[in-house]
Amino acid sequence: MDKAVKRVRALNCHISPRKTATTRTAFSETISKELTAHLLSQSKAMSQNGSNTDIWQTVYFGYATVMFLVLTVGFLGNVASLVILRYPGHRSKLINPLMINLAVVDLLIIVLVYPSMVATNLLVKPMRVNSLSCVCSCFANGAVGITSTATLVAMSGVMYYAIRQSLPRPKIPSIQMNLIVIGTWLYGILLNLPPVIGWSRAVPSKAGFSCGPDWTSSDPSSIAYVIFLMVFGFFLPLVLIFTFHCLIYRHISQASLPGDITTTIKASRKKSQMKLVRMTAMSIAAFLVAWLPYTAVSMAAIVKGGHVLSPGEAEIPELMAKMSVILNPIVYTAMNAAYRESLCKMISGGRLFGINTINGNPSPVLRTSVNSASVSNQSFFETSL
Repeated sequence: MDKAVKRVRALNCHISPRKTATTRTAFSETISKELTAHLLSQSKAMSQNGSNTDIWQTVYFGYATVMFLVLTVGFLGNVASLVILRYPGHRSKLINPLMINLAVVDLLIIVLVYPSMVATNLLVKPMRVNSLSCVCSCFANGAVGITSTATLVAMSGVMYYAIRQSLPRPKIPSIQMNLIVIGTWLYGILLNLPPVIGWSRAVPSKAGFSCGPDWTSSDPSSIAYVIFLMVFGFFLPLVLIFTFHCLIYRHISQASLPGDITTTIKASRKKSQMKLVRMTAMSIAAFLVAWLPYTAVSMAAIVKGGHVLSPGEAEIPELMAKMSVILNPIVYTAMNAAYRESLCKMISGGRLFGINTINGNPSPVLRTSVNSASVSNQSFFETSL
């Protein structure tokens, strides 16, 4: 507005008393047009700023709501998993250490990483490129997320190893299992360490709610890192999970049973195979649902050299990846029959293992089992996992 007033004064100074009425009229029309154009541009800018503020507030509210649900459901689900997996009826199972590791990983990201992101946004302190808070957020979020993915791969590998054994109760030495768990953490840390030591950098997301790798950089070094991270953090684990589950199903399908095995046992084995197929489908589907959208958007950003989504849209793939802390307990524990039984009894306040109440009197829970190595394949998932 000040510029427009100065323009009016300047024009008036150039009008001498000798100017004709026609000249003064022309100058007045010019001044009127300039003032009108200036006021319209100011009004448009104010309207646009107000619209942007409304959009940001909507995105912020939606992000905060989803994060609250993720924190609440994820925390309760993983705490329940830890409690149940520590009871004697589950402690002896082969993949129990990996299931506990998965719950611990999810709890760490829920307790340590996500609250700091929420607090940063509540305090209206946007993260800056390569700032300490941004680097820590990027490293912690990425390391814990890939550790969770590596744990899923390890679970698939252990399942395949165990099902190939001829023993009814396959075992892995504790030291080897501990090394596997440590390996999942080292894998997650090493893949996310480069931005901390100078290879690529940590940058805020499109909406500025969190930090991650620089997917939009045109620097060859940064492009090399994000491709490295995508290959070893997503595609390789996906291929391994799919391969292990295919090998498991093929091994069960091709396993032969002795001729004296009854039709009932054969039907039971077929039922176990179908359970395995469903578990395989759910494990792969959960992995894809959580991480494929984020990976696809990241790949598009690499190709384009810039963000491909608006601030509000860009948070959807990121939130879906964060929801993996909810999906993992559902797929890898809630689909287990023994876990479901324990959870129901824990919620109802009943005894957890070995005792059931019939007509008010405690009585042992009877389970049908086949003590034969020839049918260990179909009993393995019901007794050991």
